[in-house]
Amino acid sequence: MKNYILVLVSFLFVDFTYCQSKADLIRSIEELKVANVQNQTKIESLQKDVENLKVRVTIGETKIQSQEKEIFRLNQLLGSNGINQAPASSVPNNAVEPNNVNSAPSNSVKSQCRGITKAGSQCKRSAGPNGYCYQHGGH
Repeated sequence: MKNYILVLVSFLFVDFTYCQSKADLIRSIEELKVANVQNQTKIESLQKDVENLKVRVTIGETKIQSQEKEIFRLNQLLGSNGINQAPASSVPNNAVEPNNVNSAPSNSVKSQCRGITKAGSQCKRSAGPNGYCYQHGGH
């Protein structure tokens, strides 16, 4: 009889422990479901962010190509006017274009070369008849 009671108590104890563990498992599963929904929401948000960034990159690349074409066009225009220009990468953004670039230089006074150096400053040499020194296309 004593063994029977011991087995019965052991069985109830194991069953009670199992039930409590089952409840804990169910609670854990519910918590994981909530976390999964939150993670899915975050993933969807990040995917939208990635798509928006791809669009912004495409727009930026298009703007860069447009600006490169404009720089090329302007360099060709300057070149066709007989003006020597420094490479676009070496001219600072604040470089000032000399006034009256296409006007003829005065014959009575030696003028300064209108060429722009690689550093972005105006050339210090004396100009020839066309307004440029020998290095910047003068004759």
